[in-house]
Amino acid sequence: TDQEYDVIVIGSGMGGGILADQLSDFGLSVLVLEAGSVHFPSHIGNTPIPASEVDVRKSVAYDNAPGSVLKKDVHLNLGGRSIYWSSVIPRMNDWDLEHWDKDIVVYLKKGGYRKAEKLFRMRTEYNSYEKVLRGRIREILPEYKVEHLPRSYHQEMSWITERRGNSDERPTGWFSTAALLLNSVSFPDKKTGGENITINLNHLVTGLEWDGRKVTGVICQDLINHKERIYRGKVVVLAAGATESPCIALRSKLNDKSDKIGRGLTDHQDAKLDFEIPRKSLSITSIDQAKIFLLPNPDVGNDNKFSCELALNHRFWEPRYDDDDLYEESLVDDDAPIKSTIKFLFPKPLNESNWIKLGEPRPIVNVEPMQNHPSEEQANELKEKVLNFLGVASSEVAKPLKYREESETYHTGGSLRIGEHGKGVVDKHLKFHEYDNLYCCDLSIFPHIPTANPSLTLGALALRLAEDIKGLVGT
Repeated sequence: TDQEYDVIVIGSGMGGGILADQLSDFGLSVLVLEAGSVHFPSHIGNTPIPASEVDVRKSVAYDNAPGSVLKKDVHLNLGGRSIYWSSVIPRMNDWDLEHWDKDIVVYLKKGGYRKAEKLFRMRTEYNSYEKVLRGRIREILPEYKVEHLPRSYHQEMSWITERRGNSDERPTGWFSTAALLLNSVSFPDKKTGGENITINLNHLVTGLEWDGRKVTGVICQDLINHKERIYRGKVVVLAAGATESPCIALRSKLNDKSDKIGRGLTDHQDAKLDFEIPRKSLSITSIDQAKIFLLPNPDVGNDNKFSCELALNHRFWEPRYDDDDLYEESLVDDDAPIKSTIKFLFPKPLNESNWIKLGEPRPIVNVEPMQNHPSEEQANELKEKVLNFLGVASSEVAKPLKYREESETYHTGGSLRIGEHGKGVVDKHLKFHEYDNLYCCDLSIFPHIPTANPSLTLGALALRLAEDIKGLVGT
């Protein structure tokens, strides 16, 4: 507490972790304040136990108002929610980008997404079965783009991860900011920025001190030593998540001309169907698996606004088998049907009736049930075509998609939205309009909730913010 850092980052999740690591690589002194501990040093998908058996370190961080339906709470651990996510990293679609500032769109399209995909180690090659399957689905669905589901995997088949001097890359599993940060601080004598970064775990930020247009201190509770501490930095970044960051802003009584702090807390809608493919189907065998991504093709007049994820044969995604005997044993159920899922995701504008407010003993959220069923007829039509192609029983095909009513914290955002001064809390550079040295880098800043997983977009924006702060603070 006796020094001034160049940057203080509050939260170590997907936005804060990437930002802190990048800033330390630039030579800036960075303090990361994380309320949780190191429960998992890596993504749970890298561990040899089923994800369903993993103890998700969630915290009851808020109470729902009567009729509110926000579930899952928050995850307090180094790496935040990045250690639990599904590794899906699609780009936003054109219909999503329409709601974003033009300068941000240009950045994403002209290199920002590419940089983030390289950081996430986007997988670019998949198994032979999936390649053939994609071709066959294209034949029956010419009005859709049929692609690999973009995912984050460290594995030797990705040309995007090729390194000089190596014919391949040592597979290390799924990306997480826990691994990213631990990797940096473990090698302080290397050119990884490890000597520039300090990570204080079990430090729960409760508020900000400010004077005029400048944040002067970050107030937090040291949960191990039961002591309040105040840290100082030239720049402060909120990255505690879409429910926690606005609460810090509210407790700090920050100025906000837009009156939007904590308002608009929104999740996107999805609809899915779990189904079983009979073993007699000619489309798949017990040892085949695939994850396919279907998008409407506007070039042939398909103007639907949804994405479709098709996951065949789930069991190959969890757990990770390092013991070959266990793996072989998992393949012996030759007569069992193949469990699969088809899932549709839809964009959603911010709901102005949703909010998070301070309360006792915890903040209170109001997130209305999602009662709309967007593109229901078109999504069910696509579902029926895909399931018929896979040889699924007619009784399964006839089942309607199940649309969600409850929202979850995983993809919820918008509570510190980007917008012009008076209409949004932060500007297009993620800086609070009313302050010169305060930024936000989590899903709070999203002005519209995109169709699919927002992780890649947040990662790209974190890399952009790092460049902006580097120019502001210098080395």
